[in-house]
Amino acid sequence: MGVFTYEEEVTSTLSAHRLFKAIAFETDVIVPKIAPHAIKSYELVEGDGGQGSIKKITFAQGSQFKYVKHKIDVLDKESFTYGYTIIEGDALMDTLEKISYETKFVPAPNGGCICKGTSKYYTKGDIELKEEEINAGKEKARGMFKGIEAYLLANPDAYKKGSIMGVLSFSDEFTCPVPAKKLFTALILDAANLIPKLIPQAVKSIETIEGNGGPGSITKMTVIEDGEVKYVKHRIDALNKENMTYSYTVIEGDVLAEKFESISFEIKLQGTPDGGCEGTTVGKYHPKAGVEIMEEEIKDRKDKASAVFKAVETYLIANPEAYA
Repeated sequence: MGVFTYEEEVTSTLSAHRLFKAIAFETDVIVPKIAPHAIKSYELVEGDGGQGSIKKITFAQGSQFKYVKHKIDVLDKESFTYGYTIIEGDALMDTLEKISYETKFVPAPNGGCICKGTSKYYTKGDIELKEEEINAGKEKARGMFKGIEAYLLANPDAYKKGSIMGVLSFSDEFTCPVPAKKLFTALILDAANLIPKLIPQAVKSIETIEGNGGPGSITKMTVIEDGEVKYVKHRIDALNKENMTYSYTVIEGDVLAEKFESISFEIKLQGTPDGGCEGTTVGKYHPKAGVEIMEEEIKDRKDKASAVFKAVETYLIANPEAYA
């Protein structure tokens, strides 16, 4: 297998941060919009959109190729570096094992940036690439880059503060004076019984509608928002009583509305020397293609989850004999 490496630099009047964000996180939305004649869709087929994830790009009808899949190799928000490898698809033809691309967006003194790109073509056997084939690929990539740049310049509010596109992840840490095992039992294992009692104005009921309550089970929560009865279904992804870890994915319900494909959460508790506990929570919001999410919407969801936690914590502190 041979490896052919090519390097290229281009400049842009856009800032490194803005261009990196568009290339690394928003191509799924922008490219089908600006080049519908070339790209039909992007689809996340494995992972959460971060490093190691795999995406499938389907080309538009009439294109030379049908699809490719690429794996994200590098996603560094600090150095504005993004890299991926095409690992499957007819665009590799019978000559290439894979193609890898890596771009680093370097801030320039004028407020713009310098985009430093490296492409590596891994050929099968002793096959040698023709220069015209490489040039054709480079021209397509350059054209796509210029298209994205032009879109951002023409739509300066596309990434305004307060709006979010692409997968949004957040994590929080907290401490609690309640022992970890007791909190885990009340908040997770006995949630269906306890939470509707503590906050009946917000949660009407929680019931397991499929499975035995373990991983793979489906739970339906009926809630009250703005005086209306709504619901949400979530699938339990992990439930480990030993290390007190719990995760689930919201798969159906009003909370997803027309904006989200899914929402996933994970919580982990561990005891502290003072007899209380500390925990971490991780949430991931997967919006539907082309949908922008306002930060206020995410904050509202986090505040509601925090209210449930506080209600359980307050109850356990006031009733130390509970779940003893």
